[in-house]
Amino acid sequence: MVLPKKRKKDLDVKRRGLGDGPKEYQEQFLEKNRSFLPRGVDHADLDSGFVSFIENDLEMVVEGDKVPVLFLTLSRWREFTKTWQTADKYKNIKIPFISIVRKPDAQPGTNPADFKIPVRKTFEYARIPMWDGNKKGMDIHKIPNPVGVDLTYTVRLFTYKMKHLNKLNQKVLQNFASAQAYVNIKGHFFPIMLESIGDESSVDNLEGKRFYVQTYEMKLMGYLKMRMN
Repeated sequence: MVLPKKRKKDLDVKRRGLGDGPKEYQEQFLEKNRSFLPRGVDHADLDSGFVSFIENDLEMVVEGDKVPVLFLTLSRWREFTKTWQTADKYKNIKIPFISIVRKPDAQPGTNPADFKIPVRKTFEYARIPMWDGNKKGMDIHKIPNPVGVDLTYTVRLFTYKMKHLNKLNQKVLQNFASAQAYVNIKGHFFPIMLESIGDESSVDNLEGKRFYVQTYEMKLMGYLKMRMN
């Protein structure tokens, strides 16, 4: 039998320990399939998703400028008004703006779609083939049932003009025309309920001018989801 003239005479063989192969294979699998694996959701993710909903779905533009949205805690409010980057030369916050404050007392979830399973049982999600150099096996990954949580936010619009209140109010009513709106957080869709619309315009002046404060209380019906293990 005649061998082909162009053939490799030397093979580049890299030696690896038996422990390297399975770990490396697992890391490659997770990296290639990261977008298909369940992503964890925590309180910070829910807060970020709600702020994005207000900024994008309820976006307000006044005289060509987008009305800024501030996510604050009650304790940070006074400090923030003096350090905010769009404050005027006297370090006072400009109007109009929208503020978001979340109530710190997160409540157990009331979403009807949140089913309850005792003892937080875990469920198989993925099986990754493994090989230790001698025999084949499987790495079984499980995820726990998510925990429902209700987060309540108070959204306030501060403005000098009634027409700005009307503009935001129209956007809110349009988005909640079906009783609820939805926000996409890391591929999970969570409902937002409009609980109430109020008015806090009792404060008479800010820098000598009367201003309006329209309030919207909204409840995000989410869940906390741990990352795959």
